[in-house]
Amino acid sequence: MKYCQIAEKTKYRLATRGLSLLEIMISFAIATVAILTILVFFAYALDNLRVGKSVAQATAIAQRHLEALRADTDKLENLADGATGTSPEAVAETLYDPGTNEPIQYTVTTTVGRLPSPQDELIDVVIKVDWKYKDRPKNVILENYINSRH
Repeated sequence: MKYCQIAEKTKYRLATRGLSLLEIMISFAIATVAILTILVFFAYALDNLRVGKSVAQATAIAQRHLEALRADTDKLENLADGATGTSPEAVAETLYDPGTNEPIQYTVTTTVGRLPSPQDELIDVVIKVDWKYKDRPKNVILENYINSRH
């Protein structure tokens, strides 16, 4: 009987004692690490989202240039058969970063050439879009084979 009373008093004393300063400091440290981890993750995700938008813009530029070449078959044939097909043509375009509204300079390089025989009816079109994002070079390469004998 006495043992039960002593155990109840000890249990009550431990339950009402509260947390020590060391336990509170450890809890705050764990919470701080968790919050900082979440903030760093969101900053990283936001930066990747902006890079993804610039890649999408570059891909749209490359696709637009490819469609312009496919629409003008005479120009495509001349580029593939002429001397300009071996040297790339560069065009610069400026669009704005959707996140920061800063201009991004995209350089579009188009290379057109015929494949060797027996596939000489195919024209190889390579469109490369280069730009810098936060002083780091980025690029997208779009390659397509177009049949010139329709």
